[in-house]
Amino acid sequence: MSAFDRQMNLVFYDTETTGTDTTFDQILQFTAILTDADLNELDRFETRCRLLPFVILTCAPSSLQLCAESLGLDLWR
Repeated sequence: MSAFDRQMNLVFYDTETTGTDTTFDQILQFTAILTDADLNELDRFETRCRLLPFVILTCAPSSLQLCAESLGLDLWR
């Protein structure tokens, strides 16, 4: 059997993140699905991730007050 006679499996994957900034944002969930060439599902993997406690959250200026309150900070002291 030549390499051209064999069918190739495909992997589809997706990540859910807190944003797109690689400096501060983190992966929340990762999923991968293995299929055959006819797109029949062969295997699946899903995992959820914990947020790293030492990474500082980013906040848009419009939501700075809300972000500070969620962290227990008082900006007006």
